[in-house]
Amino acid sequence: MLYYVVRTEGRIRWFSLKTGDIEVARIRARAFIPQSQSELEWLRHLKNLGRDAEQRLRVLNAAKSVNWDNLGALSLPVVIDARCIKEEPTHTRWLEILHQIAMEKCQGSPSELTPSMAAAISDELSARYVSCRRMVSFYRRCWQAVGLDDSIWDLGPQQSRNLAAGSRSREFYRRLSLAEASSIYEYLRENDQDMSAVMAIGFGTGLRLSDVTELEASEIADGGKFLRIVPNKTRLKKPRPLIIPLIREAGEAIKARMTEKGYIFPDSVRNRPSRRLANAFRRCGVMQIGAGRASFHSLRATFISMMDEAGIPPHITDAITGHGGGGMHSRYTQPSLSALRDSMMRAIPPLCSDVC
Repeated sequence: MLYYVVRTEGRIRWFSLKTGDIEVARIRARAFIPQSQSELEWLRHLKNLGRDAEQRLRVLNAAKSVNWDNLGALSLPVVIDARCIKEEPTHTRWLEILHQIAMEKCQGSPSELTPSMAAAISDELSARYVSCRRMVSFYRRCWQAVGLDDSIWDLGPQQSRNLAAGSRSREFYRRLSLAEASSIYEYLRENDQDMSAVMAIGFGTGLRLSDVTELEASEIADGGKFLRIVPNKTRLKKPRPLIIPLIREAGEAIKARMTEKGYIFPDSVRNRPSRRLANAFRRCGVMQIGAGRASFHSLRATFISMMDEAGIPPHITDAITGHGGGGMHSRYTQPSLSALRDSMMRAIPPLCSDVC
């Protein structure tokens, strides 16, 4: 038992520190408070110390009992914070993938995973999933959260430095060649009609995946000739809608799915479309090259690159993609619809030969 001892007018008084009495708790906090802090600041400090101690105790206990089944329950509350809670379904899915592959490669617990086993799991992830590097980075944070040795996940020196600094490296999406984009589109036309429409719209407009899959009838104007859309990413910062002409396959895909109201794609398309697209990329052999990722977002890089190479003025491209790098000029420039359409017709080629 610990006590707090005070001397008042020659008399000594003892107070037990293990008590539920509020007044005594205040005396205890005041007794240890530094002169540079107020009582309120010190109480906050004690509260944070308690939270840190609780998390540390949780990590120590987790390291003793971690297995493939409870890895998510032990690590997710620590790894995921309020800023990225919206990605929790993705993280949960990554843990399911790890669980499936790890059970094939390693019959023991995560604490028994050797570097060679981790390398085998990482190779399997690379063969099946385009976003392997982000997944492995997440697994490394999970290992740290439950007190395991995260050196088994070899991310390379640059990624390791980014993780040590607590920063997330900027992703680089490489542009696709016309042959690569066409092969994916042709594969989807034969095997997944909905995703072929998503691919056509992404290639022909440069829109992000979420903006394509969540297109609504209200955003389609003039019988499907152009889109008037405010991108999800910049909806709060830049409420001015983008005017995007619909040409070639993109226009045909939109016209074929026009509705009177609501979304133009079914729920099955809006629910994790990246998984179906990643499968098509792998089937067509369109993979990451060096540091450049190959994914649906590569279509945005492809669109912008083709516009630049066709000699389209940057302010025209920015008006379509929603980027703003021209200062006050970018705020006030409003190219006409015909100028936008003519530029896109000149720069963006058809994905297949049967579309003129």
